[in-house]
Amino acid sequence: MISVILLALLRGQLEQTRTTIVRQFEDPAPFVSIEESQLKQLFLNLFLNAIEAMGTDGALSVKITRRHTHGMPLIVIDVSDTGPGISETVAANIFDPFFTTKSRGSGLGLTICRGITDAHRGTIRAERNTAGQGTTIVVELPVPSAAAELLQRTAVRS
Repeated sequence: MISVILLALLRGQLEQTRTTIVRQFEDPAPFVSIEESQLKQLFLNLFLNAIEAMGTDGALSVKITRRHTHGMPLIVIDVSDTGPGISETVAANIFDPFFTTKSRGSGLGLTICRGITDAHRGTIRAERNTAGQGTTIVVELPVPSAAAELLQRTAVRS
């Protein structure tokens, strides 16, 4: 999947910051109906934000699962970091245009992420990690109807 490719592309930055990567892929090849370039942009923004938030010696976790909400199959991607975390005030504004807590940057990275998920009938939200430090960005994307039917038939046979 795209996230694995992007992690490879960010290898230099990950090595420089001594960031550990943790991958938990329930579905190593989930199918969502989004252009590859938009998926790359979405994950690049999420990974870079997490790396910057942690500084050195952090851990970046990427978890991909499937879930059904209101009968609709979803691919859920959790991108978690071990940075300082975010306050409720920051979490409420984190996807707003030009909102940033950084000394440099435009404040558009997470706004772009929200635009991509909204355009594909998905959701994105920021959560404080319950166990320890850090933040988790949760992206939920619908599985296209043809893929959902195939998944349903496969699950019934199992």
